[in-house]
Amino acid sequence: MSTTLIPGPDTIIPERAPALGVALRFFLAGLLFLAALLAVAFWKAPLFAADYLHNAATLAVTHLFTLGFAGSVVTGAVYQLTPVLLYSHLKSERLANLHLGIHAVGVTAMVVGFLRFEPVWVIIGGSCVLTGALLFLYNMFFTFRAAERWVWHGAFLVVAVLSYISTLTWGLVLAFNQHYGFLGEVEGAPLAGHLTLGFLGWFALMIVGVGLKLVPMFAPAKSLPARFVAGVGGATGIGVVTLLAGLYVGPWLKWAGVFLTLAGLLGYVGGVLYSLRTRRSGPLDFSVRFAVTAGVLLLIPLAGFFPAGRRLTAGLVFFFAMAFVGGTILGMLLRIIPFMVWLHRFRNRLQKLEKIPFLHEMFQPHLGWIAYLAWFPGVALMAAGLAAGDNQILAAGLIRAGVAVCVAGLGAYAWAVWQVLYHVPPGRAARFPGRKR
Repeated sequence: MSTTLIPGPDTIIPERAPALGVALRFFLAGLLFLAALLAVAFWKAPLFAADYLHNAATLAVTHLFTLGFAGSVVTGAVYQLTPVLLYSHLKSERLANLHLGIHAVGVTAMVVGFLRFEPVWVIIGGSCVLTGALLFLYNMFFTFRAAERWVWHGAFLVVAVLSYISTLTWGLVLAFNQHYGFLGEVEGAPLAGHLTLGFLGWFALMIVGVGLKLVPMFAPAKSLPARFVAGVGGATGIGVVTLLAGLYVGPWLKWAGVFLTLAGLLGYVGGVLYSLRTRRSGPLDFSVRFAVTAGVLLLIPLAGFFPAGRRLTAGLVFFFAMAFVGGTILGMLLRIIPFMVWLHRFRNRLQKLEKIPFLHEMFQPHLGWIAYLAWFPGVALMAAGLAAGDNQILAAGLIRAGVAVCVAGLGAYAWAVWQVLYHVPPGRAARFPGRKR
């Protein structure tokens, strides 16, 4: 007598994931955009000492991070994780691949437009990115609709996706305004709202919603209670909406949103640390090591925003982006990519007796250590350069030193990913790191 498995809230169904290449292409594109970000930061380092609001280097680096690196990776993660978490099927893998092509062209055009001070290129690029995002929204609408179960993590995915679309739409309006001037000089609430939607509504809510699921899974540790996840994610989401409204209504509502968002983010940090107390004994996985460090370092920008001046705020925002968002993303990829490759190889092996590698065998541990020990200090140096004030020589020196350290870590990271991908082709004998043939 056969029985049907009814997935519970803690169950994931890897078989529901799309083909390996769908999310993987987004991940690799994101890492290439991250390399481009570091190259632009090194090349244009002296410009960062100037006013950052209408600065070619700042605008290019910001969008290489938000749309190029983090945007690409998080979008790929949504394509990969939504069917797994919600027991659904991706509506169309072909549309997802088309989305990536349009997205990559759009981000590239936007960055070129920022660096050359040509708003037309920014508008063209932004239109491409938004077109790709609408394909993404269409794809995810039917994927969410086909879900056979709902958990809080899925609800936060929906809100994060809507925040992403809103961020891109408002950003495109700002780009048209830069060319035609129908809104006048854009500062204050309109610009702050754009940043809030992107960094908090899209990235932070994604990390809170998905991280509270993946960190205990990767540790491995006990899953966090559904009520806790709902409270943390709900506080973050409501805080972001309240903060956005407060930018236009008044300071009291804005600060209420700030404190709610802070409560949600601090709850996330507490949840991650609690998971470590319940985990099995043994060394921390590198994905968890990155996530824990990123979560703890989140306390620095959260504590420093209140008395911060304009230059210090720029450094803190950069540190929040690269250390917390970037560090968490890089860590998660160190587990997600090997698992995707492992699952692909297990499904498609032709020789049934062929040895399937363990996840920890798929790259050398010292590469993980190099990436981990280089990334966070490098980001700290770059953030210090942004906060250094009007001293152009000091700012450029710190930024370039930080870039050099990050590049060393990213090189080791890229080599680790390459070793993992070496196991992809089905029907070929597995070749493990350090084993000669």
